[in-house]
Amino acid sequence: MQRNLVHTRLFSVIIGATALMITCAAAQTSDVRFSNPSTMAKPAGYSHVVEINSPGRIIYIAGQLG
Repeated sequence: MQRNLVHTRLFSVIIGATALMITCAAAQTSDVRFSNPSTMAKPAGYSHVVEINSPGRIIYIAGQLG
């Protein structure tokens, strides 16, 4: 039972990551905005915040525990 739950969650994460990659690949429109707060160091290779406006509004926030 526990193993099936882990596999189900892993599958969900993979599907979500794939959808995000497809969205970002097609994100060269005005519906997507990448931003970094001016109070934080500018990262290399990613953005701290990505906002997608189409047809709803989704905001992805990068973070790190530590």
